[in-house]
Amino acid sequence: MNGIEPESITLHVLASAIDAYKAAESWKDFKIVVTEIKGDANDDGIVNVADIVEVVNKSQGHPSNRFNMKAADMDGDGKADAKDIEKIVNIIMDK
Repeated sequence: MNGIEPESITLHVLASAIDAYKAAESWKDFKIVVTEIKGDANDDGIVNVADIVEVVNKSQGHPSNRFNMKAADMDGDGKADAKDIEKIVNIIMDK
């Protein structure tokens, strides 16, 4: 790879994409780590109203299979709740 060793490169990918990267032959030699986007509760790569819905669903005991607690827990208290929703709304409104 033009003098660059793949194992010296770290790829930061969304949690929802990690299995695809690890399974792909072209990426097997790279170090792959999961990256969360704060507020991206549904792990689709963007922070929007769908993430608010995801946090509401989690708080009601019905998270989707894409729910990403680390990204949803905006204040680091280990819960996905109204305080996190407020912070996600602020991210959306600041766009």
